[in-house]
Amino acid sequence: MSNISGRRNPVILATEPYTNKNNLLPKVHKDLIPFYYKKGDVRPRAALLTHKNLADRCWELTQFTTPDQVAIKIKHDGKELILASSYMDGTKEVPPPELTPLVTYANQLKLPLIVGSDTNSHHILWGNRETRARGEELLDFLDSCGLSWANKGSTPTFLNSRGQNSIIDLTIINSSGGDLISNWHVSQKFSNSDHRYIMFDIASKSKTAPKQIRFVRNTDWKKFHDCLDSNQNLSNLNQSTLTSKSDLDKAANDLNQALTEAFDYACPITYISSVIKKPPWMTPEVQNAQRGIRSKLKLARNTKSDASWRALRESDKAYNKLLEQTQRKEWRSFCENTESVRESARMNKILKSCSDKKEKLESVYKPDNTLTKNAEETLDVLVNTHFREGPANEPIQNSESEPPSTPPSDLVDMIYDHFRLTEAVKSFDPDTAAGPDSIKPIVIQKAWDRISTITRKIMIGNHQLQHVPAPWMESKGIFLAKPGKTDYNQAKSFRTITLSPVMLKLQEKAILWHMQHDLKMADQSNDRQFGFKKGCSTETALHKVVHRIERRIAKKGHVIGTFLDIEGAFDNVSFKAISEAINASPVDKSTAKWIINMVTNRFVTISHKDSTRKIRIKRGCPQGGILSPFLWNLIVDDLLKFSAKDIPGYLQAFADDLISLAEGGSDTDVTWKRTQKNHHNYRELV
Repeated sequence: MSNISGRRNPVILATEPYTNKNNLLPKVHKDLIPFYYKKGDVRPRAALLTHKNLADRCWELTQFTTPDQVAIKIKHDGKELILASSYMDGTKEVPPPELTPLVTYANQLKLPLIVGSDTNSHHILWGNRETRARGEELLDFLDSCGLSWANKGSTPTFLNSRGQNSIIDLTIINSSGGDLISNWHVSQKFSNSDHRYIMFDIASKSKTAPKQIRFVRNTDWKKFHDCLDSNQNLSNLNQSTLTSKSDLDKAANDLNQALTEAFDYACPITYISSVIKKPPWMTPEVQNAQRGIRSKLKLARNTKSDASWRALRESDKAYNKLLEQTQRKEWRSFCENTESVRESARMNKILKSCSDKKEKLESVYKPDNTLTKNAEETLDVLVNTHFREGPANEPIQNSESEPPSTPPSDLVDMIYDHFRLTEAVKSFDPDTAAGPDSIKPIVIQKAWDRISTITRKIMIGNHQLQHVPAPWMESKGIFLAKPGKTDYNQAKSFRTITLSPVMLKLQEKAILWHMQHDLKMADQSNDRQFGFKKGCSTETALHKVVHRIERRIAKKGHVIGTFLDIEGAFDNVSFKAISEAINASPVDKSTAKWIINMVTNRFVTISHKDSTRKIRIKRGCPQGGILSPFLWNLIVDDLLKFSAKDIPGYLQAFADDLISLAEGGSDTDVTWKRTQKNHHNYRELV
């Protein structure tokens, strides 16, 4: 790490990296993102690491990733180039079969290509004293593909204690890749390996501005409160009357703006450096030991005496011992200073990141079974997979075009009771991720004494007009990898989570509490639904099914079980089904209209790398929404209420997972016919 500390936006092309017993790279540095073959069945011998500031500009070319090769496409000065790391096994053919498709790909797209490679090949043209057959084969390949190498001089890149000095590590380039490289040299710094560090710069015409972020923990809340107190727009809001939808939209927007301005004023900007910091164990003593090894290494190469090589090995041994002691000491000091819950959580996150296999969203398969080539294509596939559009003529009840249903004043006073809203605000985790407005729950919690009146006024107005303010319609969508999937190049290996504005979640929670506690709807739900219900779990659901099966078997009967998983249940449920379920519930008409308008008038902005897409949702309820689980249970309740004539058997649900048990006596044909009838009816009903 001492060799890249201080360098801006470093990229490391590594071969034969250290791996753990699971064939995974351990955490190198918190600011570095690794790319390599992560399936774990074979040890990767090529890796590439980039600074986190480059993450949005990097695109892993997974179609060229093998245990011995990894490649990324990166945007640099507005243009794309390909960086790759390649290990060429000395016992196998050269070039390796995976390198040719990568070179062809770069040439077809006319992109600069830079490959850091341990070639295990000797040729006098790149500085070796002799040419071997393997070197001739590699040279023929480079010539045929229009490739060259950026190596300069005759400084060995590989040397060991046996006196074997050679140049086998090449920086392979095409013509446009070579134009970008400057300051190429073999570093004199000690690498603790037979291979020496190769350093070079990639030319840049423009200087990238440092990334900016605001950390909530650095907020001066007194300044935050003072700014809110002096905000004239906020004072005017408290005195205003909200009688139209445009009034509500403006009020919600002004409230968001007041909170954002106050937070920006009270929370200083933190600039995220693109420079790698030295690790805490890189003490002056360790650095002096490194310099001592370098001097002994130079002496051993010059004299080539046994005594000098012996002295080098002893220094190397002493250095490794000092390094281990220093790392242990720094780690012990870090653990001793970890006393608060926040620090403990941070350490847990560090330890988890060292062992977890991170699955990043990169290329996914298109319908024609080819991989996407950029972020825009990936977004296209993900949108078509996770946000499928509903029928254009699908009827939606209680839409925005219908006149609002005026709710009784005592009803809205009960739903949006000041004490109830205050408790709802307190119930949010302060550090929950913000929606597109970037307002976290802690900001609302700290400002609640000053904004509770206007917030309540906006929510009551929303409810009376069955309207969702325009700023609250906007959500941010993110894609998370589903654990345990074997192929993360499939779009269905990821799921979507919707991050809505906290203000919308607050109103959702107030309505949810009304349905749960005032209307007692949770107690009225079907007793065969075990998901999203207090007092129910997977254990109780399994116990019920097992008990039912055992009871039938005890009577010497038969049971055929059918397990149903409704694919993309939350994403694909129709607005019509949601509308019918909520209208058939005990919820009053005005509340039902507000819920339906909230679900049917949503926009989601999804981003991947440097590409962004804004879409209007035409079906489904929001993943991560406060009301979504409750609404889903209402929909499934309709299915669970079907009579034995429609479904001749026992049906049970846990969220979107259902099980149907067709029971019968000794005649298995009867049981099988019931199962077949169930299958036919499920296709009609689900």
